[in-house]
Amino acid sequence: MPTRELHIAAFAVVALACVTPAQAQGPYGIGRSATPAEIAGWNIDIDRYGNNLPPGSGSVSHGREVFDQQCAACHGTKGEGGIGDQLVGGQGRLRRQSR
Repeated sequence: MPTRELHIAAFAVVALACVTPAQAQGPYGIGRSATPAEIAGWNIDIDRYGNNLPPGSGSVSHGREVFDQQCAACHGTKGEGGIGDQLVGGQGRLRRQSR
């Protein structure tokens, strides 16, 4: 699925979620709303500008740790791609989406 279509689909899901009133418990009386800390724990995406990277500076070995923990699941263990964009292999892999 192209990135633009994925963004449109994600926007539609978020828009529908906002329209539906939030309910902490379903008809079975179990469950609860996620806390802001729990939501923040899942917010691990890093955009093409480097937003949401950990603060400070680091080394190559620390960068490997960060990539393994926060990026490899989507971009592959060597950046070869997966559900996320391919990060290696030549020019134009992270081209700007101007659509």
